Amino acid sequence: MPSPTEPQTNLSTQPPTAASLPTRPAKASPTRLRKTLIARTFDRSFWMFAGLSVAFGIFCWLWAGTEMFKRGLHDDLGLMTMILPRIVLAMAVAGLMEAILPKDKVAYWVGAESGMRGILIATVAGALTPGGPITSFPFVVALYMAGADRGSLVAYLTSWSLLGFQRVMVWEMPLLGLDFVVVRSLANLPFPILAGILARKLPGIETRTKPTVSPDGSAAHPFGARNDR
Repeated sequence: MPSPTEPQTNLSTQPPTAASLPTRPAKASPTRLRKTLIARTFDRSFWMFAGLSVAFGIFCWLWAGTEMFKRGLHDDLGLMTMILPRIVLAMAVAGLMEAILPKDKVAYWVGAESGMRGILIATVAGALTPGGPITSFPFVVALYMAGADRGSLVAYLTSWSLLGFQRVMVWEMPLLGLDFVVVRSLANLPFPILAGILARKLPGIETRTKPTVSPDGSAAHPFGARNDR
C-alpha cells in the first residue's frame, strides 16, 4: 500500500500505449489487389470461351477453307470494334449511376424486403425502359450494386424482354396490328411477376458486389460476395 506522501500516478493522464489504440484494417497492397483482379478476369469461364473460340476457328478453317475463315475473322473484328466502345461507356454509366442512387431508397423499393411492391415496380420499369441491352443492362447493374434483390432484377429483365413498350410501339403495332399486340401482351403479363417470385424462392446464389478488402489486409474477392434472400 503506498504511503500518504508518495505521489500517485493518474492513469487518466498517461499517454495511450500501442496495445490500447484501436487497430485499423490494413489496406491491401496494389500488387496483391491487381493479381486478384487478374485472377478473377481470367477465370475458368474465360478460358472455356477462349477454348471454344479456338476450336470453332480450327473447325471453320478445315471445313470451309482459308477464305471463309478470314472472312469470319474480319466480321468478328468489325463487330467487336463496334460493340466494345459502347460496352465500356455503358459500364461507366452503370458505375456513375450506382454512386448516385441512394442505397437506402433502392433497398426499400426493390430490395429483398420490398415484397410484391418491388417486383411490380421492377415489372413496370422493365416495360418502360427504351432501347436495347446497352441501355437496360447498365441500369440493371446499377440497381444490383445499389441493393436491389434478384427477384426484382429478374422481374425487370423479364418484363424488358417480353413487354418492352418501345418495341411494341415501333415494331409490333405497325406491322402486326393492335389485336395481336393486346393478345401477346396479356399472355405475357404474368411472366415477369412469376419469374421474380420464383427467383426469390430458389436457393441462395452467391452474387457480386464492389471490391472489398478483408480485415487482415489481404485482397478479398474482387467483386465481394452478397447472398440475396
